[in-house]
Amino acid sequence: MEVQCATTTQSHKRMKVFVDMEKLKSPNSGLGVFCKELGAAFMRQAKTVSFSFFVPREMFGFFGTRANYIIQSIHHKIFAPHEEFDVWHCTHQDSVYFPGNRNTKVLLTIHDLNYLHKYTGIKRKLKQYRLQKRIERADALSYISEYTKQQVHHNFDIQRKPEFIVYNGLSTITTSEKPALVEEAEKFFFTIGVINPKKNVHVLPQLLTAYLGHKLIIAGKCDSVYQKKIIDEAVKNQVAERVVFLGEVKDTEKNWLYQHCAAFCFPSLAEGFGLPVVEAMHFGVPVFLSNKTALPEIGGDVCFYWSSFEKKEMLEALNAGLLLFHESPEHKTRMQERATLFSWDLAATQYLSIYKQLAK
Repeated sequence: MEVQCATTTQSHKRMKVFVDMEKLKSPNSGLGVFCKELGAAFMRQAKTVSFSFFVPREMFGFFGTRANYIIQSIHHKIFAPHEEFDVWHCTHQDSVYFPGNRNTKVLLTIHDLNYLHKYTGIKRKLKQYRLQKRIERADALSYISEYTKQQVHHNFDIQRKPEFIVYNGLSTITTSEKPALVEEAEKFFFTIGVINPKKNVHVLPQLLTAYLGHKLIIAGKCDSVYQKKIIDEAVKNQVAERVVFLGEVKDTEKNWLYQHCAAFCFPSLAEGFGLPVVEAMHFGVPVFLSNKTALPEIGGDVCFYWSSFEKKEMLEALNAGLLLFHESPEHKTRMQERATLFSWDLAATQYLSIYKQLAK
């Protein structure tokens, strides 16, 4: 095992907390952002907690010198770190890293059950079995939305464990820059994420048939097979030249796209939370969402919703939402106020409170 410490001054009286930050290997993914932002918030406020962050080698030191770092290596799947911790936080439901010491209290955060949309048959049953075992090992469960909690209750035996809902927060990067492939004055609809079938992005190109001066800009890593489906839909609707794939973008470029889009469109079919929804609300642009899963819980009554993905119904909702947004000056303010409800500092405070309860 390789354990590295960025500081040598540790108090023996401090609560010792292990946090699985393994997903920092993909820092722009939803789980990567969760780890990145939560860890930074811990360092801003947890002065009396000794944190050990389990990170990929390239992320050593990412959260500053007050934290300890356990460098991820292949043998960790077989042997857990030998240090003793008061609390061990498994930050996502698929984690394979659990403490060897059965006296260590475990908090398991469950983000979603998206595998229910992705797998069938034996793969789904295997996912179910493994997550049930993780739930049984945990001393408490946290969820990133009420929707996820209800899904877990419907599919698993939680054995009366303590449960908590801790919403994700809003990233705070404020600078912006225009992506090179986007023209300054062009009008566009915008979507972002890890683009795969559950994101349902292939229903968006048809909207361009009624908005002749607009483009559809898609940001994020894109599944190659699903990208072809999106392109096929664009070709069918004769708008292929107006659908732009940017791939992964920098945070500053993402901010510019939010600020300048005609609307943010997120027709996802499977979300445990939906970080881009909060980001779009923060910038006060019209936000159009699927009415599925956790999205209405996060967007509330300030976003607009698609209950159908048929062209006629989608366009009717888009037209009505844009009209209402631009005719109601207070709508933008209400959206931005709702975005402030989601804070990484608040999330960190709530997780710290859970740690303290478990460590008693």
